[in-house]
This record gives sequence, structure tokens and C-alpha cells, in this order.
Amino acid sequence: MSAFLYSPISLSMCFFKFPDFFCAACRLGIQSDAQFIETNLGPFSVYTTYSDLQALNLSLVTVVDFLSPAQKADFLLQSQNLSNETLVILVFTKLTNSSSINDLESFFEKFVNSSAETLSTITPRGRDAILNLTLTALGPQLSVLNAEGFKLWFQVYLTAFLPGAKNSTFEIIPLNITCDSYQQIIKGFGSVLPQLSVSQSQEVFKFELHYLKGQTLSGLSCVQSGMDDSLWLEDNFGQFLSEASFQDFLSLKNNFRGVDVVNLLTVGQLSQLAAIPSQLTSQEDVAKVMTAINPAEFGAFFDAVSPAIEAQSANYSTEVKSAFILAVFARGNLSSSTLTDEDFLHWLTVRLRPLFVNLSPSLVTPLFQIGIHRNCNSSKEIVNLLDTLRLTFSNNTEEEIYNNIVISLQGPTALKCYKSGSFYTFLKSSFLGFGFPNVSTFVSLLSTTPKSELLNTISPADLGNFLSQPNVINVQSSLCDIFNNYNNTLAFLETEDVPVDVKKQILPCVWPTALKITQKIEVDVWFEIGLKNYLKFLTKNLISFTEVKNASCYAFQKLVYYMGNNFTYNTSNFGEADVYDTIRSYLTAGPEPRCYNANDPYLNSTAWFANSIGNFVKFLTLGDLTSFVSATQIQIFSTNTINLELFSSSTVLQTVSNYYITQLFQFNPTFNPINLPGSFLCSSNIPVLAYSSISEADALSVLGRRQKLCNGTDDPEISAALASNIKTVTQQTLVDLGSASSGLSISQITSVSSSVLVSSLSTLGTVTTWSQSQVTTIIQSITTSGFQINSAASLLSLGTLVSGVPSKTIGKIPATELLQASANTNFISNLLTAPTVIQEIVVQKIISLNSSPAMMVVNVPDALATAIPPAMLVFPQGTADINVLNKKTWTPDQSSMFFSSLAETTFDIEQLSPYVLQGFTCTVVQKMKMSKIKQLIQACRPRNKRAKVLLTESQLTCMYNLLGGSLSQNFTDYPADMLVYFSSQNIQKNNCRSYLSALGAADFSVVSSVLNKASQLFGEARTCLVSVIHS
Repeated sequence: MSAFLYSPISLSMCFFKFPDFFCAACRLGIQSDAQFIETNLGPFSVYTTYSDLQALNLSLVTVVDFLSPAQKADFLLQSQNLSNETLVILVFTKLTNSSSINDLESFFEKFVNSSAETLSTITPRGRDAILNLTLTALGPQLSVLNAEGFKLWFQVYLTAFLPGAKNSTFEIIPLNITCDSYQQIIKGFGSVLPQLSVSQSQEVFKFELHYLKGQTLSGLSCVQSGMDDSLWLEDNFGQFLSEASFQDFLSLKNNFRGVDVVNLLTVGQLSQLAAIPSQLTSQEDVAKVMTAINPAEFGAFFDAVSPAIEAQSANYSTEVKSAFILAVFARGNLSSSTLTDEDFLHWLTVRLRPLFVNLSPSLVTPLFQIGIHRNCNSSKEIVNLLDTLRLTFSNNTEEEIYNNIVISLQGPTALKCYKSGSFYTFLKSSFLGFGFPNVSTFVSLLSTTPKSELLNTISPADLGNFLSQPNVINVQSSLCDIFNNYNNTLAFLETEDVPVDVKKQILPCVWPTALKITQKIEVDVWFEIGLKNYLKFLTKNLISFTEVKNASCYAFQKLVYYMGNNFTYNTSNFGEADVYDTIRSYLTAGPEPRCYNANDPYLNSTAWFANSIGNFVKFLTLGDLTSFVSATQIQIFSTNTINLELFSSSTVLQTVSNYYITQLFQFNPTFNPINLPGSFLCSSNIPVLAYSSISEADALSVLGRRQKLCNGTDDPEISAALASNIKTVTQQTLVDLGSASSGLSISQITSVSSSVLVSSLSTLGTVTTWSQSQVTTIIQSITTSGFQINSAASLLSLGTLVSGVPSKTIGKIPATELLQASANTNFISNLLTAPTVIQEIVVQKIISLNSSPAMMVVNVPDALATAIPPAMLVFPQGTADINVLNKKTWTPDQSSMFFSSLAETTFDIEQLSPYVLQGFTCTVVQKMKMSKIKQLIQACRPRNKRAKVLLTESQLTCMYNLLGGSLSQNFTDYPADMLVYFSSQNIQKNNCRSYLSALGAADFSVVSSVLNKASQLFGEARTCLVSVIHS
């Protein structure tokens, strides 16, 4: 028996071939199956198979303890064993508790090579136990495994059991393994990802994160040379990449660039990437990200990204934000009808709003194109949103928004969003803060609807607000188009105070309308109320005949009145003459007289000239007047008091006023001059007969007015005609007549009582237009009644009547009284109008008081000195007072008598009067020094504001001869008449021109014709001019 025990072959042949025999014999004294195996098989039990042991009918538990790892594998793979959860756990517990890593490898090599179908019968609890027990057994050995060992275990041996992993599973794996080993583990778990629950996947990721954080060196975790971001993700995160956040990647690899691996990232990770400004540096980066996202996931993406962009807007470049917008516009289907208005609004106001900050101009049109394809509310919300961001936009962007608003209003269906109400309000809500259309654009928006229909929805106040905007009026014709179709123009003009420059542009638009109004009352309203604040801006063009030619008569006359009475020309580009040109053209363009209709209560006024020409009458010529109205037609208007007042203006041409007065009296001979205004009373065209057929009161009134208005000029005929209306002459009458008293006839004068004449001397003595017969009659009347003329006082009381005093009476008046009276300048002035004989008697009487020449010239008044006989003017040497003589008026004969006295005096020769100098003769000056003679001759030269010294030919030749060869070339130092006697030898050739210039003041009539000086001087002048030209 013992021989068999030492032979394995005999054991296998005998023991197992005859189990019943051996078992019965070998169990003697054996207490258990384990004792049986140990006693009967001993160390050779390892060479048995599980089927051999099974044939011995041993218990399973007992058998397991004696099985090799490979036998244990076969054992478990037996039918029904894998499904026996308790058995599986038992076997693995025994295996892992007593086996080395090699034994475990031997077990798993056999165990995992069975069919997957066989392994699938393991219960989850059994699977979990296998994984846990195995890893627990491997735990101490894992740190020494190389990457290939990890690959074998996690990708081969344990693959079927990895779905049983839990939190504790990963606690077993040491963290000091290499990155390569770690990556093999991740690949192993990745291979069973579909079998893992969400929580298990999260546990795997937690393990990944825990491990990788422990491997970080200089911000890099498990980064190998040549490894790009894509390979780094695949190796280190495997199939569990989706569990990570983008921040996890950055924390484990600080140079991680997500845009290079967008194909590997989830939408969530991409949104996290996009939420980091530094990750996106260009449009290309954004394009990569957006290309990796399905449009259906755009909403979720931007729900995460937009808040980040809004919070960090300044860190996102406009280029990056624009790229996001472009991607949405291109693939987001925002125009699609499947996108509800509510969703679109969410996109607009939540998801895209942060991206629109600093919106690029190039994106405006695509945005509005979306709005065009959606309903009106969506379009309006686009503008509303943009308006809230307006302060972030550039001028170009705002301009693009404005342009696109205009385009959206214009089409493809023009004004599709306008329903009713104020069109201006609609436009304000359409443009919001992006400006407002200028007038040309505004008008273009009206093109598809009758303009007046839309315009008349706008109140005057809104229209005023519109036109008051800066630079809104860009095309004048468009502005006029507005007012041509606006029914409330008058109300607008009356109530809206728009800027001055706007008024200036509005006026040309409404002006034609105002001019064509044919209702008088309406014209008044337009000019007095509507255009009240606009007419001041009239221009030369607007008042031209081209503009005014079709004006109604009411409007024309209103214009004439305004331009003549209220318009200020100093700031305009035209003058009153330009207005008159238009008036003239207008009045001659129609039937004569234009704008007069006797049957029209508004045009039948005879004040036609005032209404149609007004204050522009000062430009009226006689030719114009006769072209406006014929000689017969003017009689209709000539007596109108307003017209008379108009033509009486001092600014009216004399020919015009004369014609008017002539026509007035020609057709109205009995027209009373009392009705003539102003200076008309001074006209010489008023027939004298017109003054002779009026009442005494009117005559006196006319006289008074003429005296005031006609500058004191008295027409004897008019005065006589007016005076002829006086029936009874009283003192008051004479006062009233004043200077016109000279118009009284001799019979009227003689009818006046002498007492009245005497009491009226103060009045009558001021009249300067008396005839000699009138003053003689008055003097005779008053002296006959006892008025005494015998003293200076009585003479002075006569005033201008002194010329009527008889010479006999003068001769009886004491010389002393006459001398006293002569001291009165008025008396002398009046005496000069008396006959010469009277003046001579007065002088003789004065001389009789003292006949010495020195006293005589003192006593005789200066103005009467010519009455002194020349012979009495011979002064004894040294008695002549040149100061006295120089003040008086002398004849040449008189001044020659005392001229020699000038040789003795030191009187300034330059101050001698022409009356003294005209006494120059060769005889008188022959005893004078040549220097004095030269001074006297020079004093006779022409001087400004001084009468010419009248010299005869003998005096002039005397002067010329006295100067002889000492003539100077200063020709203006000599009397001009003396220059006639110069010969050509006296004139240097280069001075001939100045000589001829001075000669121009000479009087050639002084020269004797026999000298033929005119012909001689003409020849010399011609020679002089030729020489000047050739020089």
C-alpha cells in the first residue's frame, strides 16, 4: 500500500480509477475530507484536477482549500458555481488570503479566458466581491507593478469585474504609481463605461482628479514630452472626460488650450471655456468652439456663457463677441418661424444682449435682417434692446443702426408696422435714441401712402419738434414737400417757435401759398399772425417778381404794406429799391390800374397808390406813374387824402409830385388847397387861381402852413391870391398874414385904417417882399395920420418899411439921429433896399457931423461906405486906420484913394480884403518897396473861402511888369488872371503842366482881344502836353 503512495502515476491510475475502493479503505480513521486529502494525497494533491477530486465525492469547501489557483479557476467555472454567490465569495476569499500575486495571475489567466457568457452568470454582489477581494490582495503589490502589469490587470484580468467598482475600490489603489500605470487603469475603466452607473463614473473621475492633482509639477500633471492637449486628455481622462470641468483641465495643465481640442469637449466644457476671456483671442478661436456645438445646443451654451461675458465684458474683445454673434446669426435659426416670439425675445434680451455691447457696425445689418423676417414686435424689440446699449456703440454703429431702421421702414413692405395714430410718434418709437430722419428721408418714407394722409396725423407741435432738430433740413425741396401736403401749416406757423435758421428755410416753402390766397380775411391772418415771425427772413429771391407775379391782389398789397412799414433791411440781402422793382413789374403786368376793382369791397379803395406802392413811392418815376395809371384814371385816386399824404413826402421825386398836383387840379380845378398835406402847399404847380377862391379862414390857414413848411419862401402871386380872399383887414389879420401881407393890393392897403397900420408896424416891418409902391402907400397912410418920422426910434420902428420914407423926410432928420440909427444892423439892411438917393442922403448927413477922413470912415456904416465920395478918402499921412478900412465895402476907385497908406502900415498884408486889394495901381505902389509890392501881389492870389480880387488888365500888366525877371515857378502865388500875361520864357518846360493847372482859374475876358492870348496859350498848352507824353 505504501508503494502506491510514492508513485503519482500509480495514484492517478489506481486511486482515482477505483475511487470507491480506495475511498472506503482510505477513510478508515479519517475524520474529515481535508484529513482525507492530506492523508491520502499529501503533497501530490496539486497534481490533481478539480474533476479528479470531484470524483472522490469530497465536500466543495474542503476541496477549495487544496486547489491550486488554476484549479480554483476551473472550480468556479464549473456550471452553477459562478451563480453561487456564497461559493464565489468563499473561493475568492480563500484565494486572496493565501495566494501570491503570481498565484493570482495564474488564477485570473485561467479564469478570464472563459467565455464572457460564463462570467456573466456571476451575480453583481459576487462581481463586486471579486473586485474588492482581488484589489485588496493586490494592494500591497500594486506600487511595484509596472505599466504593463497595470495594463494586464485592469484591461485583462479585472475588466469583467470593474463595473463593481465603488468608492472604496479606488482607495485601495496607491497614488504613488506612475502616470503610465495610472493611464492604464483609466483605460481599463473606460472600456467598461457603458456598464458603469453615473455615480460610478463620477467615482472614477474623482479618482482621476485625486491622482492627477497629486502629480502636478509646475502646473503640469502627467504631461509627457511631445504630448499635445488632445493626447493629454485622452490618456489622463479617457472616457471620463465629460465628468471634468474646463477649470479642472486648466488646474492640471496650466498651458491647456481648449480651442485646440474642442472636438473632445462637451457643450458644458465649451461654455466653461468660453466663459474665460483669455481662452478666446480671435474670431478663429470662437469659430472653432461654435463649430463643435450643435445649433440645438446653442441655447444651453449661451445660457452659461452670456452671463460670464456680461460680467467680464471689458475682457472680451469686440472681435470675439462679434464672432459669437456671427455664429448665432449663421446657424442659430433666429429667423425661423419655428422659434417662438417668446424664445426669440429670450435670445435677444438675455443670451445676445451681453454680446451686443460695443456692437460692430458690420453686424447691424444681419441683425436687422433677422428682424425683417420676424413680426413687428420682434423688430421693435431689437431696436429697444440696442437703445439700452447705445452708449457703448461707436458713431459708425449708431449710423448703421439708423440706416437699417430706415431700410426696415422702407421695405420690403413699407411701413408694415405702422397702423394708425401720429406718424411722428411712430417714427420716434422706431428710431428711439438713434437719431431721426432728415426731411428728405422723412419724405421718402411717405412715398407708398398719400403723403397728406400720413403728414396730417402729425400735430403742429410734433412737426415743430421734428424740424427743430439740428441739421434735420438737408434738402429744401423735401421740406417744401412736407408743407405742400400739410393741412395745418397756418396753425404750425402761428404756434411753433422753431429756431431762426429753420424759419428761414420754412419761409420759401409756405411763401407761395401765402401769396396765392384769394380771400382777404385769410390773407390778413397769414400775414399778421401766421407769418408774423417769418417775414423778417424774406430774401431778394422771395420778393422778386418771379415769386410775386402770381400773387393775389390782397397778398400783394399786404406785402407792400409790410415791406414799407415793418421790414428791417439792414440785415437782408436786398434793399427797398429791389422791392420797388417787383412792385413796378407787378403793377405793369396786368390791366391798368392793377388790383383796383370798383365792384370789390376790398379792392375799391381810392387809396390805390398807398395800398399798391406805399412808402416805396420815393422810387416812383414819372414814367412808372404813367405806366401804372393813365391820365384819366389818376383822377379816381388823386383826391384821396391818403394818396395825397403819400405823394407829399419829401422823398418823392419833384417831377412825380409836380405831375400829381398838376393832374389833381386839372381834373379838380376847384380843389381847395387847404386839403393839401405837407410840402404840397409849397408846390409851384398849384394854380394861383386855386388860392383865390377859398374862404378867408382857409386862406389864413394856408398862409400859416406855407410859412411853416415852405422855408419862408414867399411867392408874391400866391400871397396876393390868398390875400385877395381877405375882406376886412384888421391888426390880427396882418399878424396872421405875416410875410404874406405883401400880397395885399394897394386898394386893400388903403382900406386899412392908419391906426391899424401904425399898431401893426411891428408886423409890417418884418415883411421883406414889399413892393416900393406898397411901402410908399403905407408910409403915406401913417404919416398922413400924424405918425412922425424924425428920430432914430421912429426909423427903427418902420423896419422894412423904411424904404418907403421920402427923401425929403430923411433930409429933415437930424444927422445925430441918423448916426444913431445907423448903428442898428437891421436898419442898415433895410436901408439897402431903399432907393440909392435915400442911402446917399443918409451918408451925407453922417459925414456932415465930422468930415475928416479918419472919423468919416468910422461913422459911416461898412455896408454904406460905397456912398462916400472917393475924393473924401484922401488921408493925411499916418491917419488911415487900415483895420477900419479893411472891414468896409469899397469900389476900386475908392480903395485906390487910400491904397498908398498901406506903405506906412504894419498891417498883415495877407489879411487885406479883396475890396482893399482891388485899389492896386502902378501909380499908387511906385513909392513902395519891392518886398511890399510882392506881398500885395501875392495877397491877390486865389484863396479858398475868399472872394476873388477883381483886377483890370492895366492892374494885371502892372503887376507882371513890376515883377519883371523875378517871377517864380510857384504859379499859385499869383493872381490867376495875371498868369495870362506870362510868356513861354517865364515857364520852365518841366513846370508847364503846373502853370496850365493854375491858369485854369483865370478869366480870359479881362484880356484885350488884340493880344490874341487865348490862341497863343492854347498852342503853348498843346506843346506842353506833347512834351509830357513823350517824357
